[in-house]
Amino acid sequence: MGKARSAYVAMAVNDSMDYDKVKEAILAKSEINEEMYRQRFRDPETHPGETPRELYHPQKTMGEAGEVLILEQFLHTLSPEVRMWVMEHNPENGQRAVQLVEPVSLYIQNIKIFIFVSYFHIIPLHD
Repeated sequence: MGKARSAYVAMAVNDSMDYDKVKEAILAKSEINEEMYRQRFRDPETHPGETPRELYHPQKTMGEAGEVLILEQFLHTLSPEVRMWVMEHNPENGQRAVQLVEPVSLYIQNIKIFIFVSYFHIIPLHD
């Protein structure tokens, strides 16, 4: 039994009548997601049993494809912890990723300053 069929058979009857739910179940079972497309795009080798459809990422425009590459590059500039946090929030584009990172970045800077000040027992001067 193929992955798609096993995903469909395992669904509740009511869910199996909903196209979006069927599609989601099949994609989840087949492990087809953006990360898989990214890895396959970067991987120069094809694997046994792969079809051209599995290797092709259905971006609609050059702009959308460029946005994916820019977002990916931006994420690689972040620390692993911040990168994971941003990815958990699934930003739809680079601009949204930057909006997510800005407050976190300020928070991390303030924590580092606090630790430095606490370590050396420096008391900030106030006017």
